[in-house]
Amino acid sequence: MAHPQNPDGWGTPPQPPHGHKKESFVKRHPVATVFIALAVVLGAVIIGSAVLVSSDGDGGGGQERKSPKPQEPSKEKTETPSTPPPGNERKDLTSFTLDDRSQAGFDDFWLTYEVTNKSSEKSDYLIEYDVVDTRTGKRVFNSELIEDSVKPGQTAKGEEPVLVEEGTPFRNLKVEVTDFNRTASF
Repeated sequence: MAHPQNPDGWGTPPQPPHGHKKESFVKRHPVATVFIALAVVLGAVIIGSAVLVSSDGDGGGGQERKSPKPQEPSKEKTETPSTPPPGNERKDLTSFTLDDRSQAGFDDFWLTYEVTNKSSEKSDYLIEYDVVDTRTGKRVFNSELIEDSVKPGQTAKGEEPVLVEEGTPFRNLKVEVTDFNRTASF
């Protein structure tokens, strides 16, 4: 049925009766209003959290913090008799071997180690090593191990997988310690 003012049927919409007020969005859609309010609050929380995380809470605008340089030991410091002379710390590495745990034709090689703190102070250890193929003399794997806060007389034991090319015979592998460092633990 065409509207009397427009032959195509389109015209001005009918007006509400006199004295009738148009309802607000909030009254017409109370559930949607609640979800919109929650979305605004959640967005504010997320943005606030992102700002705090990016500035690290120090107001630095996300700038990197630089860690203080470690203090170098005083050259005037004398060694106590209970501390082994420098270079002797390698003796703390009491076991360092490759272990073949291969099964059902799948290579599974592991490095096992033991470090015994023979000094008079709590120590941290950093051990770097290479696994070498004795046929070619080439390094096929390298890694480093870290042991923290080993007390005097305590033994730290550990293991880690050694990943080499599949089919490399275990009998041709040799492990070499390339660097060993013991430092005082704080």
